[in-house]
Amino acid sequence: MLRWVSAIGSVGVLIACKGLLVFFSVMSAFGVSMTLDGTIWVNLILILVTLALVGFLVNFRKHQNPLPILLALLGAGAIYYSYLVDFIRTLETAGIIVLVLAAGLDIWALRSTTDTLPRVAQK
Repeated sequence: MLRWVSAIGSVGVLIACKGLLVFFSVMSAFGVSMTLDGTIWVNLILILVTLALVGFLVNFRKHQNPLPILLALLGAGAIYYSYLVDFIRTLETAGIIVLVLAAGLDIWALRSTTDTLPRVAQK
């Protein structure tokens, strides 16, 4: 279960950021007025990004492939910058996409190192 923390955190960021935005827009289109405190929303996203980074670090120790964690740091840095310094929507979206891509590469790297199928010897 611990190996999925990076993916859960990354997809959680996607859902918390873009998913809630779509949800509130749809509900508004139906005439339902809803609000969410912006501070809670931003803190939820930043906590999920930090959770994802912890998962990437744990998985890096298992598979030793630096590409997923480097991409995760790039995506998380874009998200942190966007929320803590200067909000740029395209930078935030790019950071989320890179973080989700890094999660996919992270799971792929874990599966390639923990392959349980017997290997065929090369001659």
